[in-house]
Amino acid sequence: MGIPGWGYGQSTDQQPIQIRSDFDHGSMGVLKQAAPGVFKGQTMHFIKKDQIGNQYYWFYIQVLHAADKPVTIELNNMEGVYRGGPHLVYTDYTQPVISNDQQQWKRIREVRYNEDDKIYTFSFTPSSDTAWVAYAHPYSYGRLQQMTDTLASDERVTTETIGESVDGRPLEMIKISGKGDDKEAAKNIFITGLQHAGEDAGGYFMEGLIRFLLSGDKQAASVLEKCNFYLVPMMNPDGIFYGTSRYNWNMEDLNADWDDGWTDTTDTTTEPEVLAVKEWTESFSRNHKIDLFLDVHNHSQKNRRNLFVHPRESFREFVEINSGLWEVGGVNSNFDGSVVWYMHNKYDIPAATIELTQSHTGNGHYLDIEDYHDYGAGLGKAIDRYFSE
Repeated sequence: MGIPGWGYGQSTDQQPIQIRSDFDHGSMGVLKQAAPGVFKGQTMHFIKKDQIGNQYYWFYIQVLHAADKPVTIELNNMEGVYRGGPHLVYTDYTQPVISNDQQQWKRIREVRYNEDDKIYTFSFTPSSDTAWVAYAHPYSYGRLQQMTDTLASDERVTTETIGESVDGRPLEMIKISGKGDDKEAAKNIFITGLQHAGEDAGGYFMEGLIRFLLSGDKQAASVLEKCNFYLVPMMNPDGIFYGTSRYNWNMEDLNADWDDGWTDTTDTTTEPEVLAVKEWTESFSRNHKIDLFLDVHNHSQKNRRNLFVHPRESFREFVEINSGLWEVGGVNSNFDGSVVWYMHNKYDIPAATIELTQSHTGNGHYLDIEDYHDYGAGLGKAIDRYFSE
């Protein structure tokens, strides 16, 4: 990805252990060898455009020439700034993931966190000459491209580019419908994801929803009979590709850029990704109604609950339907300037943020890609029930 992230160390054979991050979604600050197989350094710290944010939590590296060799990485300065206050997301139960092929991932169990010094250490022994290690299951820009290419042959799917990112990457809208545009009585479901780079479980959640809708499952067919789905799986393609923590390539928090002057007169939308979605919703709403809006996010590994965060009390009915199908709760709250706040205020529709944990839900089972796929399918089933009642 072009952001520095290199480390070299002594190896018992002719090639030294090499650590790099110059690939799609990769990210790491400079690592230096402190002892054989031991690397010390820090993650990349991304400073928000207004200088009052510092996001640091995402890392994704490739480890070369380390088969069967113990590797330890010690990351210091593991503290950031969020909304003007300290941002501390690492704990002694933060478990990164490791893979030999970028497809199958498992957790790294040997972790330590020094709360006083803000130092996070983890150790692993790769079983192959090349391994990938990340803060959590990475969902890359390339993976989304592969998925949209696969969907192109399905007659129920229409893909449209609705705008571009700061760096010129397309912002893709995926429409999934059982009967096409003649479904005038259908409910219209609008869902966005990956506004924040580093909240990658949201990508797998959306993937799981799409897989369910196109699966041929009886309930999937039922929900497509009554609903059109409009999905923007990756709102922040630059942040994903370049491996930032949270921000887009202008170093802005997209989910704080939706203000339309309701809370102030200066903090208005400036980012092209947000402007593109606003323009689409305004155009769509001239002739159609959006019946449900959801925005998919992740907590860090620190928070161990899946939640709907919703601004209206009546949304609890939808939460209750979901909680019977997948592991999720709800809280009645709001964040001024967010997309949910915008959609709720401008269009007066049911709207909520989905916050997924990236560790476990308190039962000790660390979540994996299949769990997120199942959660996405659970949402699809819940939408079917909700609009059947």
